[in-house]
Amino acid sequence: MLGFNETRADRAVIERMTASMWHRGPDGEGIYIADAVGLGFRRLSILDLSHAADQPMTSEDGQLILVLT
Repeated sequence: MLGFNETRADRAVIERMTASMWHRGPDGEGIYIADAVGLGFRRLSILDLSHAADQPMTSEDGQLILVLT
């Protein structure tokens, strides 16, 4: 979710969006919100069951946030 005109990302909207992907799996989900940017993810853990595969992923310095689809 990307808000325009100083609109902040809405956590409830992102939660509904990730809930709509329930078929992708019950094993992991994540949400990241920073001002106007909101990322959501849901996954089925088939290959990597560790927390290292949790998303959104954050770089070591915290400047980059990534969601893979």
